[in-house]
Amino acid sequence: MEKEISQDKKNALYGALSKFQSECPVVEKNKKGAWGYYADLAGIWKIIRKPLTDCGLSLVQYLQQHDTGAHLVTQLNHSSGE
Repeated sequence: MEKEISQDKKNALYGALSKFQSECPVVEKNKKGAWGYYADLAGIWKIIRKPLTDCGLSLVQYLQQHDTGAHLVTQLNHSSGE
């Protein structure tokens, strides 16, 4: 069952996401793999951490077990509680 999100909290979250997108620098592809260049997670995190925090956003990652195995879930949170 999904919880209902108030319009005020939606507006705060959308505003924070918009601000983050405008302030976050471009993430450069800094590693070479078998199929081309890519940005590694450490490099991505180094670039996005401050803009995320400045916008009241945070990321949480956890494993969820399923019949087919474990899945990594990434959850975006906002300081409004959403």
